[in-house]
Amino acid sequence: MTQASGIVKEVTTKAWDNVTLYSIILEGDREYYRTGSIAPPCGRGDYIEFEFNQQGRNRHVDLNTLVKKENEVKAAPSPTVSSSSPATQASSGYGARRSSGGYAAKTAEKDAYWANKEQTDVERTAYQREVVEPRITLSAAQRDAITVVGLALQHEAIPFGNAAKGARLGIILESIDEVTARFVAQRTGKEVPEARKAVKKKAEAESFAEEVE
Repeated sequence: MTQASGIVKEVTTKAWDNVTLYSIILEGDREYYRTGSIAPPCGRGDYIEFEFNQQGRNRHVDLNTLVKKENEVKAAPSPTVSSSSPATQASSGYGARRSSGGYAAKTAEKDAYWANKEQTDVERTAYQREVVEPRITLSAAQRDAITVVGLALQHEAIPFGNAAKGARLGIILESIDEVTARFVAQRTGKEVPEARKAVKKKAEAESFAEEVE
């Protein structure tokens, strides 16, 4: 676990598949200190101290250690990052090495691991609930709708009226979207109009992907 302190330059946000991710940027520091899907309890101009865990190029803040010190804002120094306390740096010899690398250090490392794992699990659960599960429900409803519309076509249950053959495809696709929306509404408890919006959003995304390809 590494310590950091400084004045907050900005709290950034980034939308990622319906989940908002937050990061802290300190004055004079180019690093992004990530807090996951939890908004940090600080804002621009605040002087803060906290600990973070380095994972590859990413720095993940332990929000339980974040402290805001309003009385130090005016005279706050440049951002600092240290992996040990001043007392530990000043000391030397076998006793110091034993203290810094002994049970306390291992316990802190283990606590940091589980804190980061818990935060990652929260983000993964939110993504599963807000992104993956709705996609699975929508895809399954669309497959069932195609089957139902196919049966309806076989029994001439979809009226085409005087529509030309070129226009009939559009009527079939609209029928599939409508039946899909009804299935989504039944399986999620949503109102049909709200389900229609989800179906339309998926269709627009697929159309955009085809244009890009």
